[in-house]
Amino acid sequence: MTSVGLTRWGPGSLNGVTGGEATLASSTMNDLDNKTALYFQAAKSGTIDRIGYHCVTRTGTPPAFKIGIYPVLVTTGVIDLTSPLSEQSLTITATGIAWVTLTTTVTVTEGVVYAAAISPGATIPDAANSVQIIASCPALTLTRYPRATYWTTSWTGVDVYGLGVLYSDGTVAAPLAVSSSANYTTIGLNTTPDEIGIKFQLPFTATCVGIGINYYQQADMRLKLYSGATELISYLIDISNHGGTVGGITVEARVAPIILTADTDYRLTLAGEVSGTSRYPFIQTDATSMPWFPGSDRYTNTQRVNGGTWDDTNLYKVSGLYLLLSDITLPAASGSGGVKKWASMG
Repeated sequence: MTSVGLTRWGPGSLNGVTGGEATLASSTMNDLDNKTALYFQAAKSGTIDRIGYHCVTRTGTPPAFKIGIYPVLVTTGVIDLTSPLSEQSLTITATGIAWVTLTTTVTVTEGVVYAAAISPGATIPDAANSVQIIASCPALTLTRYPRATYWTTSWTGVDVYGLGVLYSDGTVAAPLAVSSSANYTTIGLNTTPDEIGIKFQLPFTATCVGIGINYYQQADMRLKLYSGATELISYLIDISNHGGTVGGITVEARVAPIILTADTDYRLTLAGEVSGTSRYPFIQTDATSMPWFPGSDRYTNTQRVNGGTWDDTNLYKVSGLYLLLSDITLPAASGSGGVKKWASMG
């Protein structure tokens, strides 16, 4: 079959998984004005019953805050905190990711924009008793909704997800997609790990004609594709041939066609090549939000040191790695009498 196009498959194919340098921004809630919000457009009609957040710093004994779901004014597109659809007290006792079950659930309508928010409660926080909520993570830059915003002297929009929202059936309305202490892992010949990537299974048989990554280039690296212990592809990313400068970059390598079989384990990795290091960026999320990212049920984190045993612990990272695929063979729908082969998808 003659291929008429290519498909990018993998976490790095998502718009927004970038190789930019990481600088986290947090909403410091230490006075009456500070608040953080997430706008989301309901993908379906249903019931919202949980809101997630990520507290990165907790100082002193913070007072109770308010958390809830609010309407968005059609005329201005701004959250209306004076007319909560559901609002309750929130006591933040620890740092990290947490999900709050709403005491009053909210029925949402498909296509309508709503907002989740955290704001000061009856006792106003101060510098000695405050929290910081993640307001942005530059590894994630997506489209209009969902989007986050935080208030200091006015609402400041950031196209990232600092809060998360769930339907009562567990469907993700907006993912809690934030960073840990930083949204990259430093990789080089002498780092631990010195090779990191994804272990994956394709849901179809396809021909791999290339591999790619969005990452932060600082030194020579190597992209690799494995089937078991067999190295199928080993591509040297020579920094002198890719701009020669430090910074965020997309590297895409075309290779001799390799057939990848459905439901078979493979690994796609970035490995250190020299003593210098580069940054392997990722979106850090959690088990609750991970299903929001397309194909995430088909890959997990994988890493190792000095060619040793692979650690495949699922760390819920959405990285910049991806495959270039053609000639995709899909199982036929029931009753269609065979399989269907697509020259390209997307």
